[in-house]
Amino acid sequence: MSMTKKSVIATAIVATLGMGVFGASSAFAASAPSDTHGRMDRLVTAIAEKFHLNAGEVQAVFDEQREVKQEKHEEKAAEHLAKAVEKGKLTQSQADAIAANIASQKTFFESLKDMTKEERQAAVKANAETQKAWAEKNNLPKRFAPGHGPKGRGPEGMHRGEERKSE
Repeated sequence: MSMTKKSVIATAIVATLGMGVFGASSAFAASAPSDTHGRMDRLVTAIAEKFHLNAGEVQAVFDEQREVKQEKHEEKAAEHLAKAVEKGKLTQSQADAIAANIASQKTFFESLKDMTKEERQAAVKANAETQKAWAEKNNLPKRFAPGHGPKGRGPEGMHRGEERKSE
C-alpha cells in the first residue's frame, strides 16, 4: 500500500475517532480519570506507529477535529439561546448572561487539566455550587440553569441540541 493511501486511511480513521472521542462534554472530561490525556497520547502514538505516520501530524488532526467539534457546539448553543429569546422563554439579558457564563466555564474546565483527580472533584463540586448561585442571581428558569437541562446537560439540553418535548 502506498504511503499516500496509508495517510488517507489514517486521516479518515483519526477524523472518525476524533469526532467520537472529542465529542464528550467538558463536564465529563472534568470528571474523567486523571490519565485521560495519557490515553489520548497512547491512541495518537498507536495510530502513528500502525500507519507509519508522524505522531505530531496525527496529533494535529486530533486537535483540528476537536476545534471543529467545539465550534459547532458553540454555534448550536448560540442558536439555542436565540431561539429561547424568540419564544419568550428567556430575556435577551438572561441569554447574554448565559452566553458569558458558558465562556467563563470554558476557562474553568481548561483549568482542570493539570489537577489531580481529588483536586478536580473538589473544584467541580465548588463550581456546581457557584453555578447554582449564579443561576438564582440571574433569575433563570430552572430548565436553563447549568446542570438542569434534560439529562443534566446544561441549559435546556443545548449541549445535545435537544429541546423539551413537553413545551
